[in-house]
Amino acid sequence: MQQKTIDLYLKLYDYPTFKTIAQDTGIQVTRIFRLVKGSEMKLSEYIVFQKLIKQKQRQHTMLIDFAQQCLDKLSKPAVKQLEDYIQRRLDLWELSKQPQDPKDPKEGQLLVPSLS
Repeated sequence: MQQKTIDLYLKLYDYPTFKTIAQDTGIQVTRIFRLVKGSEMKLSEYIVFQKLIKQKQRQHTMLIDFAQQCLDKLSKPAVKQLEDYIQRRLDLWELSKQPQDPKDPKEGQLLVPSLS
């Protein structure tokens, strides 16, 4: 159960550094290292991780609720515009994750205007 909690936290928070985890949780970096390596977690540490996991999951639920409101209230063209925007963001993310050829560091880099 402890390892599943840590694994879920790491996944939800995009595998942060030990330093970032320590800042988020208030637990010392060396203790974070030991927990990730399998040391037994104190109840207070478990509660901190569970609280952060629930916060992140609540954000995901809010996103789904927000999307449903858009579907319910906006016109079809407005929904299509949002779908296109989201798809472009996903496409750009996929392109940024493609490995580059070490012989040509410029290959694969795109000059794309910010969509933020």
